[in-house]
Amino acid sequence: MRRTGQSGRWGAVPPVSVDAPLPVPATGTHPAGWAVATRHTVTEPGREPYEVVMAVRVVDEAGAWRIDQYEPVDGADPRLSPHPAVAALLGGDRR
Repeated sequence: MRRTGQSGRWGAVPPVSVDAPLPVPATGTHPAGWAVATRHTVTEPGREPYEVVMAVRVVDEAGAWRIDQYEPVDGADPRLSPHPAVAALLGGDRR
């Protein structure tokens, strides 16, 4: 696993912040778990830096955390939940 500041295939790994986890119910093929919003800033040559926010569903599997689903928070339907990360996971099934 690479850590912040280490270089990889696409360059240095940017600092990533993680919001407090929130419970997320089971939906479709995804089990109940925890919704976590991750944030990092992307810097590309010739572009202004921008923030990427992803919602990640993590589930406890035999005592280890497994990422079950991830969705972009941008465009999440606020009618599904007042919490953007939960709304993104409930409204999406792309990953």
